[in-house]
Amino acid sequence: MRVQPPQELVHLNVAQQPSNRLSHLDWLRIFVIAELILFHTAMTFAPYGWYIRNPQLNLATQALVQVLDKFHMELLFFIAGVAAWYSFGVRKWGTYLLERLQRLVVPFIFGMLVIVPPCYYFSQLFFDRFFSLTYNNFFDWYVKFWLGKAVTPFSVMYGGAFRAGALWFLWYLVVYTFVLFPFLYLIYHKAREKFIPRLASFFDKRGALLLLVIPIVLVNIFSQWKVSIGGTNFRIIGWVMVGDFQVLYYVLFLVYGFFIYSNARFQKGIDKTGLIAIPIALISMVLFMLLVFPTWNNAPLKQFWYTFRGEPGTRGFIMSQSLYAVTTWSWVLSLLYLGRKFLNRSGRFVRWGNEAVLPVYIVHSTFIAILSYYVVKWNMPVLPKYVIIVVLTYIGCVALLQLCKTNNITRFVLGIRLKKTLR
Repeated sequence: MRVQPPQELVHLNVAQQPSNRLSHLDWLRIFVIAELILFHTAMTFAPYGWYIRNPQLNLATQALVQVLDKFHMELLFFIAGVAAWYSFGVRKWGTYLLERLQRLVVPFIFGMLVIVPPCYYFSQLFFDRFFSLTYNNFFDWYVKFWLGKAVTPFSVMYGGAFRAGALWFLWYLVVYTFVLFPFLYLIYHKAREKFIPRLASFFDKRGALLLLVIPIVLVNIFSQWKVSIGGTNFRIIGWVMVGDFQVLYYVLFLVYGFFIYSNARFQKGIDKTGLIAIPIALISMVLFMLLVFPTWNNAPLKQFWYTFRGEPGTRGFIMSQSLYAVTTWSWVLSLLYLGRKFLNRSGRFVRWGNEAVLPVYIVHSTFIAILSYYVVKWNMPVLPKYVIIVVLTYIGCVALLQLCKTNNITRFVLGIRLKKTLR
């Protein structure tokens, strides 16, 4: 399972696309960012690693986390790949890389220095009873721990104590952007007229896009494969840069987005496959939930499901990882299909949302962590605590967004497009 401590979020800009037919991607992007607040708040009340833990856990929040975790980050990487394809059509390579520096690297650095630290500070304050004996205050902790250990050059390059929190998505997107740029840029200029149309002519057939689950299955199955170098074991396929987020797993979705929206015939494949993908998504999700929930409650055939999960390399592991991949990819295709069918319209809210998604993504987990630190101590049931944190986080994120949009300095550090004249 890829639900891990402080992690999770997105940036890409589809607003620059030339056609309203891509409005559905804007809607899906806004939807994912909005549900991330529901997701990360639920982490506070579920048995997974997170900044703050409510004394009483809740089965419903665990279910919400499990369902949303199957597709939301994968969908965001997919849309990032789409944005890369269209960006190559309107920008020269130098302009594209400069724009990525401004819209990805600057917000990531600012977030790591300003936005993310309070999450870990309140987390340590909550869980570590000896915390006050080690650090005098936030600024003492910030200098000694955060700047001294968490964001050192060594930790950034090699994993170390690097703690990206919810900004792990930006960190991965930065790496993907600059590492894959020569490959993707070459494909755009050399393969879009001959190779891509031939590829699209196969994938426009009903159900053909479902075959793209095979690489995802293989990455999942071989994620635990290790080789020994100098006496140290390294995961090759399942290599991660932070947390437990596999580099080769998420890059698949970015590359899929890049190719599938490169040609209209690919997208026809989405329309033809959607009605097949939806029942597969629903059925596979139910099976996956049966697979997960016996870890917390007495489900029917509990021993069978435990065996089905298996250890790496066993038949059960192969089956469970295959199910995970099928669930994820069928949900991505289903949401793309539903978006294309019902959300191909723009408007004032979508234009506002295009500016909101990145800054809200950057700051939302900080609001959740700070609010949760205080709210979980209140003597009340889980549901009102959950609602209070969610509502106040939405309000706080929107209020901060509107404030930051008033000047170009805050717009710059949060990745919002600069305006020549601000009133």
